[in-house]
Amino acid sequence: MTKAPPWHGWVTADLLLSELSSGTFVVTSVGQLILGAKFGRMATTGYVIAFVSILADLVCLVMDLGDPARFHHMLRRFKPRSPMSLGVWAISLYAMTAFACAAMAIAGVGILAKPQLIVAATGIAPALFVGLYKGVLFSVTAQPVWREARWLGAELSVSAGIIGAATMLSVAIFTGTRESIAALRIALAALNVIEVGALGLFLRDTGPEIARRLGKRHAVLAYGAIGLGGLIAPSVIAAATGDSIALLCTSMLAIGGALASRHYLVILPHQDMP
Repeated sequence: MTKAPPWHGWVTADLLLSELSSGTFVVTSVGQLILGAKFGRMATTGYVIAFVSILADLVCLVMDLGDPARFHHMLRRFKPRSPMSLGVWAISLYAMTAFACAAMAIAGVGILAKPQLIVAATGIAPALFVGLYKGVLFSVTAQPVWREARWLGAELSVSAGIIGAATMLSVAIFTGTRESIAALRIALAALNVIEVGALGLFLRDTGPEIARRLGKRHAVLAYGAIGLGGLIAPSVIAAATGDSIALLCTSMLAIGGALASRHYLVILPHQDMP
């Protein structure tokens, strides 16, 4: 028998914030590299969101650990075979990169434009790692559901991209950046389609255990709502219309679906089987 970890709201917030940060950073960096000045108006906002989110995530992570000193102790040694050690170091490296990009973008000095693009490009790799490593960390534990979730890292990384694309789509709508709206609509729809497959692989491995813990009816309703309302509906709306109100609703649905899936992921080991 395993004892469920004392993790609830802090870990749900931790997962959502880390993926909001990493996904927003990746989408902003790629958008800036591809669209250049057309994306530049939004880049500063994207990098600020990424940096503030990762700071908030670090607060949640420290609270998860119970003792703030544990985070400091994990930075004293590097253990490449430990997902936790790799994750702490990756988050620290990524946080510094996000800060550098945000600071240079806010400064708006012409001489910093190229260095800022270089930092953004090199920051994509640690940002992607931050988006997926917690899924790997969960899957190597002995906790029910998590231990069967071999595709969880992939599912969370794609979901991070969805959160980032939805966030930046909202920013593009408010700033009226038409070129970016068009590109982000396509990105969000495509990522949602990929996420349907990733979620399907996750449920293929964990579905029987989820059904035992939540009850078959509850499990079908919960994950059916996440799939239909948080993935399929947003991808259809994003592909079908350019209406600003509809696209804002699409972004909210996508982020809401991501929040719901993380809530269930965290609580599942705590659910007693009937």
